[in-house]
Amino acid sequence: MAFLHVSIVFALGKSNNYGDRTMSETDKKYLTPNEVGHRLGIHRNTVTAMIKDGRFPGSFVIGTRWRVPESAYDSFVRNQGFPPKKNEESPE
Repeated sequence: MAFLHVSIVFALGKSNNYGDRTMSETDKKYLTPNEVGHRLGIHRNTVTAMIKDGRFPGSFVIGTRWRVPESAYDSFVRNQGFPPKKNEESPE
């Protein structure tokens, strides 16, 4: 089981100086709850609750960190009528 976890983490990103895993710019197919929250104008804890409620299908955990497929985010925005913020960079 630990090997699977390491393989997923390794595939999604590279290590930074703090030992955490980050996604490279070319791997931005997944969003963090912070990024989703920033785009929707809601708190990341609200996003995490929405993930647990199943509103972003395909979301998964790496260790203790959630990842949301960008396609699930796009679908949510289309179906819920949330206007995505324009010309704003997401945090991280």
